[in-house]
Amino acid sequence: MTIGHAGGILGFQSAMWYLTKPRASVVLLTNTDDVPIDAAYRSLETIVLEHLGV
Repeated sequence: MTIGHAGGILGFQSAMWYLTKPRASVVLLTNTDDVPIDAAYRSLETIVLEHLGV
């Protein structure tokens, strides 16, 4: 299960997700609003889960 929230203002984005099973948090901060933050999150989630062996 993942709990989180994403948002932004002109020129910036931020997001935070908590992965309940491995008890890990992923935080993204960008200084652009031109790139979808969801794709970056999915990549980071995969890296975190692989690193934790989940």
